[in-house]
Amino acid sequence: MYGFVFHLRIVFLFILLSVALPNLTFGQVESRNGWVLPTEGTVRILMVFVEIDHDVDPSVDAFPKGSAAWKVNRLPEYKDDIVNVYEGEDSLMLLTQYYDETSFGELTILGDYFPEIITLKQSEIGRNKTKILRSVVDRINSANRISSQNLSLEDFDFWENESKKGSPKSPSDSFSGVDHLMIFLRNFNLIRKANGQASAAMAGKIGGYGTDSYSVFGAGDGIPFKILKHEFNHLLIGGNNFHSGGGNSAGFRSYTVALQGGWSMMGAANSALLSVSSWDRYWLGWSPKENQFEISARDRNDREVNGDLNPSDGGKRYVLRDFVTTGDALRIKLPFVPEDEFPQWIWLENHTTYKNNGSPTDVFNYEHYECIEPAVPSVFVVRQIDANETSGKALYRSVYADYLKPIPATGAYDYVWDKEKLDLGPCVDNRPHFVYTLKDEFENPLTGHHELEEPFYFTDSTSSITADNMRRLSIRRNRNGSYKRHPHLGDPKYGMREDGVNKIGLGTNPSTASTITHVNNRRGKSTNRRNSDSVYLNGICIEIIQTRDDLSVEVEVSFNDTLMEESRRWAGSEIVLSNHNSMGSDLYVNSTLTLDRGKTITRFVEPDTVMGEIYFSSPTVLRITSGAKMTVEAEVRLLKDSKIIVEPGGELELLRGSKIFLEDSAEIVFESGSSFSGRGKIKFNDSSNGIVGELSTLKLVKRRTCRKKRFELKP
Repeated sequence: MYGFVFHLRIVFLFILLSVALPNLTFGQVESRNGWVLPTEGTVRILMVFVEIDHDVDPSVDAFPKGSAAWKVNRLPEYKDDIVNVYEGEDSLMLLTQYYDETSFGELTILGDYFPEIITLKQSEIGRNKTKILRSVVDRINSANRISSQNLSLEDFDFWENESKKGSPKSPSDSFSGVDHLMIFLRNFNLIRKANGQASAAMAGKIGGYGTDSYSVFGAGDGIPFKILKHEFNHLLIGGNNFHSGGGNSAGFRSYTVALQGGWSMMGAANSALLSVSSWDRYWLGWSPKENQFEISARDRNDREVNGDLNPSDGGKRYVLRDFVTTGDALRIKLPFVPEDEFPQWIWLENHTTYKNNGSPTDVFNYEHYECIEPAVPSVFVVRQIDANETSGKALYRSVYADYLKPIPATGAYDYVWDKEKLDLGPCVDNRPHFVYTLKDEFENPLTGHHELEEPFYFTDSTSSITADNMRRLSIRRNRNGSYKRHPHLGDPKYGMREDGVNKIGLGTNPSTASTITHVNNRRGKSTNRRNSDSVYLNGICIEIIQTRDDLSVEVEVSFNDTLMEESRRWAGSEIVLSNHNSMGSDLYVNSTLTLDRGKTITRFVEPDTVMGEIYFSSPTVLRITSGAKMTVEAEVRLLKDSKIIVEPGGELELLRGSKIFLEDSAEIVFESGSSFSGRGKIKFNDSSNGIVGELSTLKLVKRRTCRKKRFELKP
C-alpha cells in the first residue's frame, strides 16, 4: 500500500499575480534522480521497534512468546546489525553493504534506532495502522533521546522533501523532516512475517515537520531483509507498477501472462537470486565511475567496450567479468518487433556467486535450505520488455510490472500436471503442491511456461482463467523419477555454462525470439494497443566460448543464426520469420519442426475445445514474410489447425527427401507473389485442408504429393 501526496506546482512567466503562489520549480523527471529518495549521496534512516500488547485477543499474536531474534519487551537482538551509523566504519552492516555493493558506492544508507521498545495496546490501536504511526511519532516527539548514538533530528535529514517524483534531489540546509522512518513490528497480526509496505507520504510530524517517507515491516523472527529492501527500493525505482523479479503479485497489471520470478532489486519472497539486476542499475544510473559506457563489457584483451548491442554491430566476442562486483553486462536489442509494439531486449549477466565474489545476495533465495541446491557460477539471461525510457513526464506511469522475464537455460514447456498434490515434507513451507513434468513432446520454447515464473494450472475452466488457477511453489518430477521442490526459487541448471547449456538461438529451447505481451491483471481481455500475440524470430545466437581461470566468461553474440539442428515443437498464434540472413535461408530445418497448438494459456477468456481438450490459446501460424526464406531438409509437421503462410516475396524451399505433413485441418497458404522451390514432398491426411493459392497454377489437391521443382504465385 502506498500513500501519495501531490503538490501542484505552477509557474507563470512574465505574469504578476496578486495572489501568493508556492515557490515552484520545474526539474527534469529522470529515473536516475530516484523516485522519492536519491540514488546517490547519503540517506540516514530512523528505525523504530514496536510490539503489540494483545490485551483484547491474544490468539492473533504472531509471536506471543517472542523469538530468539526478538524477545518480548526488549529490542531485537539484530538491532545493531541492519545498518551502519556512520560512514567509514570498518565493517558494513547488511543494508549498508547491500546498497554500497549494488550502487558501486554511489548510495550510502546509514541509520540508527530509537533506543526504547515501543509497546502499544491492541485495545488502543485495533486494526488501524494509522494509529500505530501516530503513536510512534508521539513517542519520538516526547522522548529525550531519539537515537541510541545520541544523534539529533538533523542527522536524519540530508534531503529536501521533493514532491515531484523523479526530480533532482536537493540537499537540506536545515531540518525539514526525517528523510525516512522505518518501523519494525514484532507481532502485529495485520503485517506478518515477510510482509511490509512503504509510502512516499509522511508518517506524521517529527520535530514539527512531516517525514519524507516511511516503511513498516513484520519483523518478529529476524531482519526482514527481502521485504525490507523490496519496499525501500520502491522509493528509489517507482511505485507498485514496478514490481518485478519475483516481487509481483496477481493484482498488479503486468506485461506478461504469468507472474515472473527471477532477480531484481524489486524481487522479494519469490525471487531466485537475491542480487541486483542489470536493468536496475541501468534504470538508476549505477555503474563504476571509471566506465566509459553505460552498459559495459570487455573485449578479449580486457579493454572496455560498449555492451549495448544491436544487429548492426555484427557478431563479436565479449568477456563478462563478475556482474555483481564489476557491473559487466551485455544487452541485445531484439530486431523485427514493430515500433507500435513493446520493444524488447536480452540481458546477459555473469554471476560467479557468493563463494567467489563474497556477495551475500549472489545466492539463491532459499539455498540455506537443504532442499534447494545452491547457485553455481553461470551466465544468467533475462528479457527486458519496454521500461526503457529513463526520462519524461510520464516516466513513472508508463511502465507495467514484470518488465523482466527470465530466460532459464532449461527452456519452456507446456506443463503436464498430476491430478493430485504431493506432500514431500517441509521445504521452505510445509504444504503439499501439485507436480508437473516437462516432456519433450510438449516443449514450447516460444509461448510455454519457464520455471522461473508462476505457472497456471487448470482442469475444468470453461469460460475464463483467473489468478486462482495459478499454483505457486510447484514440484517438478525429474526424468529419473526424483523430484525438484520449488524450482522457481532457483536451480543450478538455469544459467548458461560452458559445461552445460552453452548456446541459445533461433532453433534452441530456450529461444532468443521475442515473447508475446499481454498487459493484464490476470482476468478478462486486454485491450492495450501495444500488446502483441506475435513471436518475432531473429538470428540472435548467444554462445559461451570458454570460462577463464578467474571465472570471467567469453561470450560470442551473432545475428545470423538460421539452423534448427534438433527437433522442436513451436506454438504461437503468429510466429513471424523475417529476413535476417542476407546470405540465404533464414530458417533451415535440419530436424523435425512440429507446429502445434500450445497448452500454455496465452489469453484469459474465450477458450476453444479441440479434440476434447480445452485451449486458452490460438492455432499456430508460421508466417514467412517478404524477403524471408525457409528451407526444409528434414521434415515439418502441422497439427491442430496450424498454418504456414508464405507472404508475397517470401519463399518456402523443400530439399530433396524433405517432407511437410499436413494433419488436423492444417494448411499451407501461398499468397500471390510468394514462391516455392525444391523437390521435397507435401503430404496431406483426410482432415487437412491442403494448399491454398492459385490452384490453376499449383495443380495440387488434397492427399496428393507435391513434386514440382518450382512454382511462383502471381497476382
